Amino acid sequence: MTTVSRAGFRLMLEEEYRVALDTDAAGGLFQMRNALLSGVDAILSSFAIGLGALLHYGLPACFWLGVFYWPSRWIWRRTRALRAKVAA
Repeated sequence: MTTVSRAGFRLMLEEEYRVALDTDAAGGLFQMRNALLSGVDAILSSFAIGLGALLHYGLPACFWLGVFYWPSRWIWRRTRALRAKVAA
């Protein structure tokens, strides 16, 4: 003869927790102010990086363009004047 036992076990765990409504308006304003200042700082930082790159690469480029421009302009004018003289 076989005996069968059946057992059931039910466990329900509930937790009641109520969050207190803590409205800190001054803290929210400070967070908005900090976010605004962080954004302005990022804008000014990117502007400074761009200006730094322009000065770093732009000034030497302008210098070398000037060094090569004036002699090449002089040579161009001279050859153009010689061609005009030969053609006349």
